[in-house]
Amino acid sequence: MSNDAPELHRLRLGDLANLWAEDRNTPSQIALIGELAAEPLRDAAGHLDVQRVRAELARRVRRIPELGRRIRWTRPGEGRPVWVHDAAFDPLDHITAATLPAGTDLAAWCADRVVRRLDPARPLWRIEIVDGLPGRRFGLLIVLHHVLADGLTGIAIAGRLLDTCPDDRAEAARPSTESPVPTHRALVADARHARRRAVTAALRAIPRIPATLLRTVRQVRDAAGDLRETAPKTSLRRRVGPGRRLVLVRFPLEEVRAAGRTAGATVNDVLLAAVTSGLRELLLARGERVDGLTLRASMPVGVTGAGQTSAMLLLGLPVGDPTRTGAWRRSRRRRGR
Repeated sequence: MSNDAPELHRLRLGDLANLWAEDRNTPSQIALIGELAAEPLRDAAGHLDVQRVRAELARRVRRIPELGRRIRWTRPGEGRPVWVHDAAFDPLDHITAATLPAGTDLAAWCADRVVRRLDPARPLWRIEIVDGLPGRRFGLLIVLHHVLADGLTGIAIAGRLLDTCPDDRAEAARPSTESPVPTHRALVADARHARRRAVTAALRAIPRIPATLLRTVRQVRDAAGDLRETAPKTSLRRRVGPGRRLVLVRFPLEEVRAAGRTAGATVNDVLLAAVTSGLRELLLARGERVDGLTLRASMPVGVTGAGQTSAMLLLGLPVGDPTRTGAWRRSRRRRGR
């Protein structure tokens, strides 16, 4: 490739794994929910000025180039798919409004909206403005596909959308910095160049091949063992469908942290222990045997400085071990809960 060829932003292997693992009923999407004061944004009649909010959000979206990109799927020989600017992109097409039904919890209502699949042919995000909240407030639901952003990147994008003092200079500069959609010839040339780089790196690594090969074989063997195991036969073993529902269980974060300090564990450890304990109680209440039962769970794994999450960690939840599932309950009892 020539030195003046535009840089291609290809999807990584971890991104492709996220896309491969999802289906229509289980999209790989994340979301952020926020509540904001509606008072400064009300019209003359005292109602939330939804069109004004949509216009302001659209203006801010234009300052974030990542939100104007879509995936350009490639053909054989062109290498991995690439991110390209969507020439037909209009932020307002991705920003809608809804009214929260009376007596409904905002987070529970949003939970069902998060799993509404994003259009893979368009930029992979949407925002819903939610009116009807008590206390003269309104909500924002920001849904992002995991290939566009992980949790930390999503928070950063939300911060840029909701910044009280946005820098509008980036909006004016955006059109001139967008690369054109790459041609078939450019994609093939870039793929060939990437293969040459990979071969060169492999040749340089020849002295380290024995140790690397042994480590890789061990990793593949361990992963294969995890993937070969079938899920235990319980009432939970069902295909996830469009009728699934999510129920929220709220605990103060400080209480979770305190439980972790008591047990010498992290917040994530405590949450996993609570889930394991809840699964045990649920299955016992259904009259099912849990002795020796281990249920599999997966957690995203991020690497500091490496950008978005690119791996999943498989965990065994010891549902059948009462001495371990009771740790969460005992820690709460010790603290007088």
